[in-house]
Amino acid sequence: ATPKPTPAAENVLSLIHQLINTKNIDPHRIYLTGYSMGGEGTFDLAGQEPALFACAVPLASVADTANASKLKDIPFWVFHGTEDNVNPFKYSKLMVEAMKKQGSHPLFTEVKNTGHDCRNAAYLNPELWNWVFKQERND
Repeated sequence: ATPKPTPAAENVLSLIHQLINTKNIDPHRIYLTGYSMGGEGTFDLAGQEPALFACAVPLASVADTANASKLKDIPFWVFHGTEDNVNPFKYSKLMVEAMKKQGSHPLFTEVKNTGHDCRNAAYLNPELWNWVFKQERND
């Protein structure tokens, strides 16, 4: 994560704001998710503009624990395969622990006996979507 958004992150955030302003989108229900490098982007974007997102769902990612304080007010559900040899499982565990130390209450699903590709365990889980669509920013 970087103190200022990278050009790519800046473009994504700008696009989100453009869509909010030009389409029939509830600005209190902006949901963020990503897998692998997209999971890293999920943590990064949420940290860059925490007031924008109703919740975040990173999968199989690595994140900078120094940014945990920026994320404490965003509901998170983190998924990671315990046998991941691309982005080791321990990094999600460290981030979840860092977020909890900041007073956050992230959900964490350890996908047992699964490597890097934990997408089906997350995205095919109806409980995830029930949880996501209950999230709403109250500002």
